[in-house]
Amino acid sequence: MAHLFAHPGLTHGVLRPRAPFSPRWSPSVPDAALGKPAGPVGRAGALLIMSGPYGLNAGKAWAGGGAGSAADPSDRPSAEPQPSLSGPTGPTPHRDHLMSDTTPKLILALDTAQEDCAAALLDARTGRVTERVERVGNKHAERLLTLVGEVLMDAGVSKKDVDLVAFGAGPGAFTGLRVACGVAQGLAWALDKMTAPVANTEALAHAFAKKEGLAPKTRIFVANDARMAECYAAVYEVAAAGERLVTVTAPELMKPEAVAAAAREAGAALILGSAPAAYPEAFEGVTDLRIVAESASRPAAIAEIAVFEAASGETVQPSLAAPLYVRNRVALTMAERAAGERL
Repeated sequence: MAHLFAHPGLTHGVLRPRAPFSPRWSPSVPDAALGKPAGPVGRAGALLIMSGPYGLNAGKAWAGGGAGSAADPSDRPSAEPQPSLSGPTGPTPHRDHLMSDTTPKLILALDTAQEDCAAALLDARTGRVTERVERVGNKHAERLLTLVGEVLMDAGVSKKDVDLVAFGAGPGAFTGLRVACGVAQGLAWALDKMTAPVANTEALAHAFAKKEGLAPKTRIFVANDARMAECYAAVYEVAAAGERLVTVTAPELMKPEAVAAAAREAGAALILGSAPAAYPEAFEGVTDLRIVAESASRPAAIAEIAVFEAASGETVQPSLAAPLYVRNRVALTMAERAAGERL
């Protein structure tokens, strides 16, 4: 498929660290301010350290018990653990052959890539998931840390019990991606843990394949609304039971009207994502492919994929965590804003 290529920052669904950048921000933020040895901070770190009360510093304060920790419900005394709000209660598909003494036991996952604000805690030993998902529009920064605290409290654990912080890295809304990345960085820095950036397209495919029990070799074409009459498209193939999905083509931009043909060319059995609902006219008359309109966040799937990343050594230091933007354009014209367009 000539028009689908692997994104340079993503390999098998995992973001690779990029060189520090700073067209608008300082290329190297003094790590002394963070209680760390001096050194460069990655692109998301450089941006989010400066982003006010909802970036890296807020996450550090909240997780470290500083000035921002008063809002952490997980520190309140609780007579007994609360039941899981949602999510699977059985073992994760990959638990048995990936669990080891070095595998993270409790994985916290964050997602603010689209309109949902979501947090989930996965106990990789039992497969128990405690999850909160809220449709918040553009209020992610106001709600994310509160949801994290509620998830920890519902699970009956402390923030200090978390072993790995995963987040939906994108592609998705620019501002939303930076919120999840910045909070994940702050929590991981404060807890001295690694981060696991996970592609949201893979998380959506992972959750659907698990729910439907799709057979190995089944290909899923994910097409999410990228706004501005474009989609974020990616293709995944179901692997053997207990194994991670294979990334056939990593996320890229595509016009909605090109999705069906691209899915056929990729040998996909279905099209999954928010694009069919956002651009219904592009999918009219498509009868040879199963079309599933789905836009909800899947933080539990992000946590499960993070276990794979940890097992294969693909987690990253907080300073190297970065969003997967795909689209290089980061601003709208005044006319586009007046017309109601959003990135």
